[in-house]
Amino acid sequence: MTYDIIIVGAGASGLTAAITAGRKGKNILIIDKNKKCGQKLYATGNGRCNLTNLKLSPDSYYENDFAFQINGPDPSKDIISFFNSIGIYTYDRDGYVYPLSNQASSVVWALKDEAGRYDISFRYNHEVSDIKKENEGFKVILNNNESHIGRKILFATGGFSYPKLGTANENIYSIYDSLGILYKKYEAALCPLIIKEDLSKISGVRTKGKVTVYKDEKAYEEEGEIQFTDYGISGIVIFNMSYYLNKGDKISLDLIPEVPYDGFKALFDKSGYRKPNAILNGLINDKLASFILDNFLKNIDNKSLTGNDFNEDMIHELYLLMKNYTLNVKGKMDFDMSQASSGGILTSMIDPATMELRNIKGLYVSGEATDVLGKCGGYNLTYAFLSGIKAGRNM
Repeated sequence: MTYDIIIVGAGASGLTAAITAGRKGKNILIIDKNKKCGQKLYATGNGRCNLTNLKLSPDSYYENDFAFQINGPDPSKDIISFFNSIGIYTYDRDGYVYPLSNQASSVVWALKDEAGRYDISFRYNHEVSDIKKENEGFKVILNNNESHIGRKILFATGGFSYPKLGTANENIYSIYDSLGILYKKYEAALCPLIIKEDLSKISGVRTKGKVTVYKDEKAYEEEGEIQFTDYGISGIVIFNMSYYLNKGDKISLDLIPEVPYDGFKALFDKSGYRKPNAILNGLINDKLASFILDNFLKNIDNKSLTGNDFNEDMIHELYLLMKNYTLNVKGKMDFDMSQASSGGILTSMIDPATMELRNIKGLYVSGEATDVLGKCGGYNLTYAFLSGIKAGRNM
């Protein structure tokens, strides 16, 4: 059968594209390897679906202004309006926008039901094995040798993160190669870091802090909760910084970002009779305090020490250590633990006005299938929804 549009992928961008094009009367087929649509959407926002973010800044997306061209001047307003149109009302918490139901499932069901209004066809449990350019459009061949013709094609395959949810895999590269599409191979992003130092004694500890990464003579900083694990460090700020880091790099943790030196020294002046770990426990978690002191004093038995045993030089050195606790990156966790992936079809190939590939007429791309990556907080879903809507308007 011949369709006006065939969409590869029934995720966030594929569904919004289908609905937008369906409202124009297009005949549409969506192909997805999963048993149902929106599989990854169910897991977003810890099951609550962080639809978008009211706080958009120049550093919300990494080293690529393409997302800002797609999202437009008021992306959160556009997304809220779209979801209102399909019966999903929202609320915001500190800028994070969620459905009133607090359930990602309600978002998926609304998208699926809206697609049903326009007789959009779904082909589940099938994977696209090849796409060939033909005179009347594109021939899409599935893994069971079944084939369909689409006058226009949309790649909405997503990236490689969370493979257990049926995301894209390396088979997509052969399709890109056969069509002459330029791309960057996917890498795990927004993920925990594996650290060379042994942090097992503080595994499970969470603390507020500031993280700094120096890359190409530029400092990247962010504050938030840091989580220590058996293998290294995790937490939203770590996910956001992971983009800049690779094996052999260093990451600096400021464990007391709001404490000036005078205030730090005053603790020892006031409570010098106490054990040093008890003094530090006034600032940070007790396990973390003991861990830092063991590292600071190294082979010295500090069980009998009190704050009075610390002279001013020692207090100052300990303060500097806590302000710049440096760890060595051994690697990143893989796609199984990454919230998103970097890489995809190069944005230089895409017309931002339409999401169509510049060198292949009739072939469109949206969402994480493109080489666009945003920080945690709803920015990747924002881009996925709006790039899908833009593609749907123009297909």
